[in-house]
Amino acid sequence: MHTHNINGVQYVDSITAASILGLHPGTLRNRRADRTETIQTIKVGHAVLYPLAEVEELAKKREAGR
Repeated sequence: MHTHNINGVQYVDSITAASILGLHPGTLRNRRADRTETIQTIKVGHAVLYPLAEVEELAKKREAGR
């Protein structure tokens, strides 16, 4: 997994975030646009990056809810 360290925070791209969450990247993009996902994102150029810790925490919550 490739991460980006920005100001001491590890970020992953949308493809990696979607994989961790068990979603298709397009689904994650749609949820971001609809604001149904609560993860804060940052944009670097054309890339949308997700904080790895938040993605992993949401993945654990989603797993626990199954």
